Amino acid sequence: MIKKIAICLIIAVALISCKHNPKATELKCGTWRGVLKIDTTNTALEVPFNFNVLKTGRDSLVVEFINADEHIRARDVVVRNDSVIIQMPVYNSKFKARIEGDSLKGFWFDYARKDYKLPFVAYYNVKDRFIAKESSSCNVTGRWRTTFSPGTADSSAAVGEFEQKGNMLIGTFLTESGDLGYLDGIVIGNKMNLSAFDGARAWLISADVKNDNTMEGMYYIGKHAKQPWKAIKDANAKLRNTDSIAYLKDHAKILNFNLTDLDGKAVDQNDARFKGRTLIIQIMGTWCHNCLDESRLFSEFYRMYHQKGLDIIAVDFERKNDLGYAKASIEKLKKDSYIPYSFYFGGKADDASIQKAFPQLENFNGYPTSFFIDKNGEIQRIHAGFAGKATQFYYDDLKNSMKAMIESMLKE
Repeated sequence: MIKKIAICLIIAVALISCKHNPKATELKCGTWRGVLKIDTTNTALEVPFNFNVLKTGRDSLVVEFINADEHIRARDVVVRNDSVIIQMPVYNSKFKARIEGDSLKGFWFDYARKDYKLPFVAYYNVKDRFIAKESSSCNVTGRWRTTFSPGTADSSAAVGEFEQKGNMLIGTFLTESGDLGYLDGIVIGNKMNLSAFDGARAWLISADVKNDNTMEGMYYIGKHAKQPWKAIKDANAKLRNTDSIAYLKDHAKILNFNLTDLDGKAVDQNDARFKGRTLIIQIMGTWCHNCLDESRLFSEFYRMYHQKGLDIIAVDFERKNDLGYAKASIEKLKKDSYIPYSFYFGGKADDASIQKAFPQLENFNGYPTSFFIDKNGEIQRIHAGFAGKATQFYYDDLKNSMKAMIESMLKE
C-alpha cells in the first residue's frame, strides 16, 4: 500500500512539473532578437542584434548571427534541460542562458578579457533590431569625414560610409587600423543607431543628425570603453595611405624579428625555412576582427601561390602573455576559419611585446600590420590595418593591390 502511494506521488509530481514547464528543453527555430546590456545603471543602453536558430539534423542546431550582409554560424550549440550554451566560432566567447518560454535570459562571456560578461536576453519571433517608434526625418546615405575622441590626445580620423533605405541603415567606418566591420541599424527621427555583434565585437554607435550634414554621438565598445565622435558629410573624405604609416628604423630593408613557435622554440629571420621564399609576415591577434578578415584573404593567397614560392606566417599577440592560452586560441581560429599557414607567438598585445618581437618597427599603428618581403629578404611593403568586405570597393582595391605585389615578388 505504501509503495503504491509513493508511486502515485511520483507520477503526480512529474505531471505537475510537465504542466508547469512544457517543452522546457526546446530552443525554438526561427528569428530572435538578442540584447546585451552594457550599462547596469542605464537599462536603455544596450547592444541589440539579430539571430536565427536553424535545425541542421535530427538533433543538431545552428545559431546564425546577422549583421547586415554578414552571417556568422555558431555550430557548437548545446541544449540541456532548460539551459542553452552557444560557443561562438573563432573567438573565445560563449552564451550561457536559460529558456523561459519565448525568451532566453543569461550572460555572454568574453574569455579573452578577465572576468568579462554582459547580461543577455533574447526574444523569439521579433525581427526588428532597433524598435522604430517613428519614421526618419533625415537621410545619412553617403560618405562622412569622421573624428573619434575629437579634441583629445586619443583623437583619430575615420571615414563613415552609410546606406539608408527608409528607416533602415547599414554601413561601416574605415579607420587607419581597419574598418569597424558590418554595422546594422536604423534612423528614428534625427537619431542614428548602429550595432554589431560577432563574438568579439559588442558595439553600439549612436548619433544625433543635424541638418543632414553633421553628426555627433557616442561609440560604445561593450561595457569597457566609449568615446565621443562627430562627422561632417564629405564625398571626398579619405584617410592617409596606410602603406606609409609604419616603417623600419633608418629605413632598413631587412627585417629582424624574434619569435616563439607554438612549441616554445625561438625563431628569427635567419631560420632556413625563410630563405629564398617570398614571405608575408602578419602581426595579428585572435581577438581582432580586422585580423580575421585579413587572415581569410591571406588564406586565399596562400592556396593560390604557396606552390609558386609564397609563405605566410602569422605572429599572434594575445591579451595575456600565456603560450598555452595562445596555442588554444590559435588552434580554434585555424580550425573555424580554415587558415592553412603557420602561426608564431609574439607575447602580450602591448607595445613592449611588439618592440621585442620586431625591434626595428617604428610607428606601429595597430592590429593587423603586415610585411611583404621578397626572395632576397627585403621589405617591399608594410601595410597597416585592413579594409574588410564591409568596406566594399576599399576591400576590392586592397585585395587587387596585394595580389599584384605578391605576383610581382614571385616573378623576381
